[in-house]
Amino acid sequence: MEASEILQTFAEVGIGLAGFTGIIAAVQSGRAEMNHEQRSVYTHMIVYSVAIVLYSFLPLILMLAIQPSLAWRLASGTFLATLVFHFVWYWRPGSSVRARNVTELPGAIVYVCAIVGLAGATANIWSTDAAFAYLAALFIFLAFSLFNFVMLLSGRTFAAQQSAAADSAQG
Repeated sequence: MEASEILQTFAEVGIGLAGFTGIIAAVQSGRAEMNHEQRSVYTHMIVYSVAIVLYSFLPLILMLAIQPSLAWRLASGTFLATLVFHFVWYWRPGSSVRARNVTELPGAIVYVCAIVGLAGATANIWSTDAAFAYLAALFIFLAFSLFNFVMLLSGRTFAAQQSAAADSAQG
């Protein structure tokens, strides 16, 4: 399978995630008042979906104007800058965005691995093709988005876990 086909598949999945997230948000908002955390989860899912679509098409658009190896390096650098910004913003002290659960540490480790891979692809220090590092980092981003989508479907947000814990402590 060619890298362009993989990128198109990622874009299709991102579009599907955005659509289904919108449907779930519409159904959930009709049932009850959404709290701040639920709105935040929906907003993040839409942003992640749009980012997946944009970063899926970025190398393909760049390849129209420049040679493929340079396009992959430039796309890796752009994606790297976004991931570093998101990582720093998410893990800053006092962040109210982050869900406090057991998936934080593995998530941080995977993010750091994606950042290192993209940095290597941008600097052209890996002996392999830069496309592999880019596709791997995009796949990681997609996997996190799908995980959040499943959590959204199951209703297992931080607020829901806290209210369940409070109910079990009272009962």
